[in-house]
Amino acid sequence: MVNKVVMRKTLQIIKDRAGNKDQNLHAGEIIDGHFSDLKNPPSLAALKLYELLIKYAAYNIDKNIWHNISVSEMQKIKGIKNYNSTELTQLLKELRAVVMEYRAKDRTIITGLLDIAAVISNPDTGYLEIQWKFGESFRDLIAKSEYWAIVDYRTTLEMTSRYSLRLYEILALRINLKHKNSDTFTLAELRGKLGVPEGKLKRWSDLRDKAINVAVKEINQRTTFAVTAQPKKMGRSVQAVEFKWERKEIKLPQSIPLKTSKSIVFPLDGSIRYTQWEDIARKNLPKPLPDLDMVAQQFRKWLKNKNISSNSINVLSIFKKFCEKYRIEFNN
Repeated sequence: MVNKVVMRKTLQIIKDRAGNKDQNLHAGEIIDGHFSDLKNPPSLAALKLYELLIKYAAYNIDKNIWHNISVSEMQKIKGIKNYNSTELTQLLKELRAVVMEYRAKDRTIITGLLDIAAVISNPDTGYLEIQWKFGESFRDLIAKSEYWAIVDYRTTLEMTSRYSLRLYEILALRINLKHKNSDTFTLAELRGKLGVPEGKLKRWSDLRDKAINVAVKEINQRTTFAVTAQPKKMGRSVQAVEFKWERKEIKLPQSIPLKTSKSIVFPLDGSIRYTQWEDIARKNLPKPLPDLDMVAQQFRKWLKNKNISSNSINVLSIFKKFCEKYRIEFNN
């Protein structure tokens, strides 16, 4: 008898969305982990490089293989600096040294972000690339993960504070919860999750002003999340912080008539947000509203299976009907 391999939810979503240039997807267990060693938590530059490593590993993230990217390709990415060999080596050393602690059902897992990394250079041609492997525990955790966070890849690379980046990921994991719009962390938990270096920002006022307020302000400015932070006191001292979140209301354009024009093309990849396709989806999908970019990805697959071109003269009407029947065809 042949054993059937069942792909867990997170890994399936990662593979489904690997071609989406705008998004990065993380296992929820990893996002909800914390830095176990705060003596040398990774810098903002190292965290951005980590986002890139996750992105470029894509659907092979669970495989015990070498991943690679040329530095010339990295230099085309907005938000990634033009690093030389020495600088890249230092950033990879930061990531290799990270010790993370994750909670997965009945287990507490202590592991790192990277197993091994290399900087490959050719002095004759000037070619430079980085290679890396994720560790066994890291890959196993992703393979068994059942929940995930979808983050805007470009937004993470634009962040100016590592605390902003980490808090954004933490909120991205929670933003779609139906019956929860707040969470409270003790100051110790918060330091571990945000990666506040040991011995730094020891006073509440410093932690508030230089980490929490900075992160909240940047998230409110750069993302589609609206977040507030409220200190929780025991007696006179602050013991915890409660974060509340919601998605910002997006003002959509007026109703767009279903034009029949050969120039209308359903996007071959990426997000449909802030486009006429989002307007159609929001008006015709069932409630509660499913993830719009997942709907778009499934519509692309549906078009391919039906051998329908994305620039079909009736693609607007086809997408409208697809959204109307979405619950029947895809949610059961």
